[in-house]
Amino acid sequence: MNLATKHGRGWRYISERGDIPRFERWLLRGSGKPRDGFVSRYLNRPISRTVSQFLLKTSMTPNLWTVLITAFPLIGFLFLIRGTYPGFVIGALLFNVHSILDGCDGEIARAKYLDSETGPGVDAFGDLISLLLFSLGLGFGLSRSAQQDAVSHWVFLSEGVLTLVFIALRLGPDHVIDLLRRGPAAVAYSKNDDRLRRSGGRIFGDRFTSWAFELTKRDVVFLAFLIGAALGLARWTLHLLFVYALATLILSWYGRARAAAERR
Repeated sequence: MNLATKHGRGWRYISERGDIPRFERWLLRGSGKPRDGFVSRYLNRPISRTVSQFLLKTSMTPNLWTVLITAFPLIGFLFLIRGTYPGFVIGALLFNVHSILDGCDGEIARAKYLDSETGPGVDAFGDLISLLLFSLGLGFGLSRSAQQDAVSHWVFLSEGVLTLVFIALRLGPDHVIDLLRRGPAAVAYSKNDDRLRRSGGRIFGDRFTSWAFELTKRDVVFLAFLIGAALGLARWTLHLLFVYALATLILSWYGRARAAAERR
């Protein structure tokens, strides 16, 4: 049997069925994204590629996988709102598992040549929902654990809700309208990221901004959240997430204002 597969770096010919797993691994090794953070490159991708190699033997499609793994942040949200130490740890773990398995849809798409225009949008929509659920769930959970302290109760609750609002506002009303009209296909982070990079570079310098982007990528952030929850630092996780959401919102608005001024 002669099979051939092409994946960017040329052709590979398969003469024996026993070679198929090796060539599946070869296909998946080239499935990373340029925007992957260092946690994704060295931890998440090796795990997701192992899962993807199994999924390649099934009829699983990328979009179906994206929908199925949404169960992890949904269940994680239910654990976070319990407001207990085990709830925070298990909840953060489930969000981190979602972050790892989220790489499988793109790997399946590239290995099976199932790339589509809507795929990245569906994936980005799932990422957004995951981050919003985490901030809201952590805020509700911490407020519930601090019911005997009225001030802390309202501070945590307000931080969780405001973090969600800040992240949503950063997309801009035009983006929200486009999302409602076109659905998940309208979700894209490239323009927002470029605007934030330019704004941050003007204020803090390109080197600091580049490091900040690396340390706030989703794969890095959710692993840090898990470690923080395990160390009993869930409240500081919420504080940092709140500061991040507010800072990126301000930088995004600053970038929009400069872009509008330059067009005049």
